Amino acid sequence: MDKKSSSAGPSDSSLSRGASRLRYLGARAVPGLPVYGLLSRLIGYRATDCVWVDLEHWRPVSGETIAFEIRPVSVEEISSEAELKGENPEDAERALGSGAEVLGAFRDGSIISSLWISPHPPSLNGGLKLEFDERLAFFYRAFTLPEYRGMGLMPAVLGAALGRCALQGYRGAVACIDIANRPSRNAFRTAGFKRVVTIRYAKIFGKHLFHPSRRQEKPCFRVQPLAKNHASGSPRSH
Repeated sequence: MDKKSSSAGPSDSSLSRGASRLRYLGARAVPGLPVYGLLSRLIGYRATDCVWVDLEHWRPVSGETIAFEIRPVSVEEISSEAELKGENPEDAERALGSGAEVLGAFRDGSIISSLWISPHPPSLNGGLKLEFDERLAFFYRAFTLPEYRGMGLMPAVLGAALGRCALQGYRGAVACIDIANRPSRNAFRTAGFKRVVTIRYAKIFGKHLFHPSRRQEKPCFRVQPLAKNHASGSPRSH
């Protein structure tokens, strides 16, 4: 499923990038974000969309091609560009050593968009973790360089990642996205992800409150408090 897309994609001109950037920034103007931010500071309130793709019935989502190479990222490439993307190289190496992998879009040998894929359940903001009963791939740390956002890179990377996971025998793919992160939510929706539930949680008087705590439909999951010795290299939400 590694691929180099057709050159028939969107133009890589400065004008095209500028228009794409304006569309991207406009998507962030969400009514209610100031209230959301205030509640987050006061009581640690967060709301996370849990989205997934059923890989047993998955078909690639047709769309525009992009003029960039998409392939797995090596440990050396991750380490060399970790600080540029705000990542700790040691945490990155630890995550890769525990079974995670990275898929990226490249231009002139540099990573311009990347996605982490892990076989382990993710942790959520607020000291909580998500547990699943099935063998699922967890997508996290979706990142695109600012000057390339709005050009359809992340949906293309997600599509390539879903193809790889389907070949590897995963039951499905899951991601946890903060509801305030509309660009990421839009990218995952474009790639075919469907929302299964929104998990809302807060910390009041030192006690975690979250809803819902369990879902019986597919995919089945539970929300649990993080153990104190939780490894720092584990997947985090978007």
